[in-house]
Amino acid sequence: MKKLLSILFLVAISVTLQAQVSKKSFQVSGFNGITAGGVFDIEVVKSTSESLTVEADPSIINYVTAQVFRGKLKLGLDSSIPSKLTRNMKPIKVVVMAKELSDINLSGAARLTTNSNFSAKNFRVDLSGATTVTGLDLDVDDLYVVSSGASTISIKGNAMNASYSISGAGKITISHGSENLKVGGSGASYLDIKESARKIDLSFSGAVNTKLTGKGCDYLSVEMSGASNFDAIDCPVKVMDISLSGVCNAEVHVTDSISVELSGGSNIRYKGSPQIKSLDISSISSFKKIN
Repeated sequence: MKKLLSILFLVAISVTLQAQVSKKSFQVSGFNGITAGGVFDIEVVKSTSESLTVEADPSIINYVTAQVFRGKLKLGLDSSIPSKLTRNMKPIKVVVMAKELSDINLSGAARLTTNSNFSAKNFRVDLSGATTVTGLDLDVDDLYVVSSGASTISIKGNAMNASYSISGAGKITISHGSENLKVGGSGASYLDIKESARKIDLSFSGAVNTKLTGKGCDYLSVEMSGASNFDAIDCPVKVMDISLSGVCNAEVHVTDSISVELSGGSNIRYKGSPQIKSLDISSISSFKKIN
């Protein structure tokens, strides 16, 4: 009897929980970008058709808005929503079926995940707040990423030319191959570059931490100030230009040649036997070979 009551109790709870979520479908078409803020949790699936399905609390779902404007699918909440419903709001789950994708713009605490591969000539990502983008697999000519706040993003695939602008305390994982990769960062961001490029240009200020791995690259330019750290000991570089100021630290692996400029209390430890083309070091900085 007790076992039967327990089963009935669990079934009742399950039915109650299911009743707390409502679904709504929107007819959308003609978009290649997604814009969202707030607490949207978006899953994007590449498809031959376009559609949008929303799951949310019954008291919320009728305030969810979705419209396509100038090729961008914009998700939001109607301005008439009572303020009491926006307090402690649970994530609004969204499934987007998309033919194409070349633009992502997220703010607030919005999240976007995908397991699909998208091809485009140009692809742009703009993140602010505490947003997250994961699983993005691209095959593009030019990639532009702007990330601020505590945003997190990981991108794989291929981007011929890639440019990243990072600020705040974000976490960026670059797992895509590139011919040319340019990254500028500030604040306390963390950057993990898992795939190398033929040419890499890095410029950081503040307390940015960067790790570079991969098969190696032909040319690497590094300019850091503040209290940033750079670890590229496992990525062989043919030619490197590196300039550190403040109390920055770097560990690098160089095979052909290196040009060094150090000031403040910065330090470089290097592996390999490169030609030292130029060396400009202040009295309390150090440039040492790893034995």
